[in-house]
Amino acid sequence: MAKEHQGASLPKELLKRIDYIVKETDLGYTSRADFVKESVRQKLDEVERKLLELEKLKKELKER
Repeated sequence: MAKEHQGASLPKELLKRIDYIVKETDLGYTSRADFVKESVRQKLDEVERKLLELEKLKKELKER
């Protein structure tokens, strides 16, 4: 099964910062796409954890 991809536009300043990290550091990123995918995954994990915490708090408040 082929992977489906969608593009996203980013401001030039962000792209410059990403390019620096990819090209000038030894952090293991091989491309912009590699960096962006990992960054988005990390942010999604963070937001989803916060949503779960919020739902837990809402449930606790309802039970009082």
